[in-house]
Amino acid sequence: MRISPSTYWMRHDTGIPIDSNTRTHVAWTYDGSTMRAYKNGSQIRTYNIN
Repeated sequence: MRISPSTYWMRHDTGIPIDSNTRTHVAWTYDGSTMRAYKNGSQIRTYNIN
């Protein structure tokens, strides 16, 4: 997938049920050069996009 450098976005789900008592939240952000992945509010991955 090619991402335009002029594109800025954030994606967040409403919670993925893992079991009856746990929901996992995943978010992605992109600022024009770096994409970051978050799980339950903690950054888990960083990708530099050229």
